[in-house]
Amino acid sequence: MPKEILIIVPKLKAGGAEKILIWLSKNLMNNGLKTTICVLGSNKKNHFKVNNMNIVYLNKERLRTAFYEIYRLIKKKSPSIVFTSIYHLNIFSGFLKIFFKQTNFIAREANIYSERKKISNNILMPKFLEKYFYKKLDSIIFLSNEMKVDFENFFGCKFKSSIINNPITTKHKLISKSISLENKINFLNVGSLSNKKGHSRLISKFSYLSFDYSLKIYGEGNLNDKLNLKIKKLNLDEKIKLMGLIKDLNSIYEKSNFFIQASLVEGFPNALLEALSFGIPCLVFKAPGGHNEIIKEGFNGFFYYEHDDFEEVIKKFIFNNWDRRLIKEDVYNRYDSDKILNQYKNVFNTFLK
Repeated sequence: MPKEILIIVPKLKAGGAEKILIWLSKNLMNNGLKTTICVLGSNKKNHFKVNNMNIVYLNKERLRTAFYEIYRLIKKKSPSIVFTSIYHLNIFSGFLKIFFKQTNFIAREANIYSERKKISNNILMPKFLEKYFYKKLDSIIFLSNEMKVDFENFFGCKFKSSIINNPITTKHKLISKSISLENKINFLNVGSLSNKKGHSRLISKFSYLSFDYSLKIYGEGNLNDKLNLKIKKLNLDEKIKLMGLIKDLNSIYEKSNFFIQASLVEGFPNALLEALSFGIPCLVFKAPGGHNEIIKEGFNGFFYYEHDDFEEVIKKFIFNNWDRRLIKEDVYNRYDSDKILNQYKNVFNTFLK
């Protein structure tokens, strides 16, 4: 029986984790490794093209209603590796290891764990049980060194692990823009409309700017109405717009002068990587996350600290002497998809031998 990797995801909705797992599955298949994606949900809300991929849909809304189906699928397929990426699935993988000792369970941790616990409303289980199930895993992949250090400090122990950053999965053309405050400055933000993405504070900060600008926010989420109401109350309807979700963001990046990220915490933000891959400088609110490794201050972006004067920082940011070609070259050199794919293959091959 050929060796197989089973990748389990909740849904194939728009999201950074889903995008990377689809990319990974396709490229592993192209390199001769058999992969199957198990989707807890249905195929009705697929955001990604999944033609010619091995996909099993369980048609379940929640993990707790899919326990038995996942157990049966693993028993039937006997995969060499089960790979997960979402918190509750990672915990469940540690639980499954008790029953499938010959299967290798690998989890991808995509958040700063201690910060996630602070802002999450869902406390699923006591910390000692989380630690117990994480220790059962054969390996954990962290997206950044900061993420690994935080995780191990949170639980007070070491884990079998490696660090693999997110890749840039497509090639983009260079965006070259001449900037003047006499013209409208176009800012772009991409991210789900949730508390941790910091859109509320971003809107507040932009309300104080005196020059002409446009801020377009792409994404969807449960804060859509609340954020729209805030924009209206601040009379910013003509300047700040919630654009919803679109599948092809290339044309959006091409029309933007700068990218801005205001998250309270991040994993290893794909949107930030994509902006840099166009050569677009990025202004990032200082917070825990992989952006602290991605941004080289003064070279490809600036950090904004809450105590600083926002307009002063953003004007300095706008008129910095950015070399957009070097920004583009640098981010591809560090996060090239072939380089990242080889790192995943090295981890998986350790368990496939």
